[in-house]
Amino acid sequence: MALICAEAFAVDSPEFTYLQGKIAAYENKLQECMRLGRNADLPSPDAITLMHEVKPAAFTPARWELQQLYQSLPAEMREEMEEVEALQRPFNALLIREHLYN
Repeated sequence: MALICAEAFAVDSPEFTYLQGKIAAYENKLQECMRLGRNADLPSPDAITLMHEVKPAAFTPARWELQQLYQSLPAEMREEMEEVEALQRPFNALLIREHLYN
């Protein structure tokens, strides 16, 4: 990477020095991430089992189909729907029932 900088800027230029510093900082962060990854503990078997149980319920095919359908709507229609306050909150049947019967 430093060779590319050297070809584009003179070695003594402020630009080269700046880019060289940014590259060094990036390389340090990359090494730190790699070190943390090597030292990381894997999730417990119970956590992995729970994840496999919850995942199908959280990401159902119907949910993805609805998302795709929404994305296929014209942009103007999506913008209009996004302005409706009631559509900005998750549906909660208990709150509706409470409102109706109190």
